[in-house]
Amino acid sequence: MTEPRVTVVVPCAGDLVHLEALADSLAPQIDGDVEVVLVDNHVSDAGSGRLAAAAAALGPARIVAEEQPGIGPARNAGAAAARGGVLAFVDADDVTSREWVAGLTATVSPGVVAAGRLEYDRLNPAWLVATRGRQPRDGPYVCEGLFPVAPGGNLAITRADFDDVGGFAADDRSLEDFDLGLRVWDAGMTVRLADARATLHYRLRDSPPVLYRQGARYGAARAAMWAELHRRGLVRRWARPGWRSWLVLLLSLPGAVVSRQRRCMAAWVLGNRVGRVTASIRHRVLYV
Repeated sequence: MTEPRVTVVVPCAGDLVHLEALADSLAPQIDGDVEVVLVDNHVSDAGSGRLAAAAAALGPARIVAEEQPGIGPARNAGAAAARGGVLAFVDADDVTSREWVAGLTATVSPGVVAAGRLEYDRLNPAWLVATRGRQPRDGPYVCEGLFPVAPGGNLAITRADFDDVGGFAADDRSLEDFDLGLRVWDAGMTVRLADARATLHYRLRDSPPVLYRQGARYGAARAAMWAELHRRGLVRRWARPGWRSWLVLLLSLPGAVVSRQRRCMAAWVLGNRVGRVTASIRHRVLYV
């Protein structure tokens, strides 16, 4: 049997209530050149049927298991099982454009990581989108003005380059896409924005407790990244204070009692600030 050229890796955890929508968007793009690997990373009993249905609809897709919880270990397990020479990553709760695979793979090449584009309006209400920033439209996001970052759930990379940089971070204290971006930069590789075909409809979290936990993880990981860049002599120990975010938090607190939008905004910003403060203390930097 001919080996596929591209492997799409989908980490799966929990109830997978949105996996069918992802499968519907991916199914027309699956052919002899493209395979899908679904990673069972502690899928719930409720989600197991959805996982099996998605696998049947996608080729059929292969299902592999990863016991270590976390998006990094799950993506790495899918990459290890891949037969394609190009790896494309997407998360189970998002939806791809009709030519997402073609858009990413037209950009990726040895030494070049393809960064897909994120679209927020299709899957999220306007009030929720307003609580979060958008990715730049003219290029990849640049971490601290130093190195470009491709979204972890919307990128493509050759299998050889992925192995060379060591895959995604397996610990829960890193932002896996920022960590990968740093190692890609260290290796002298390039991150290039893919064309508009490689658009991913990104689903935001909409629960204040979930947003708080996500924000705390992001904030702590960003402070840890700042500490690493400081260790390398690339930034000062003291970052410019994020006073605007503290101001947003203060202004959103009174309305959080009556407004879900304000509660979500406050939960995200508070979690992010708490994560930054605690990690700043741990790493002996100031990144608040």
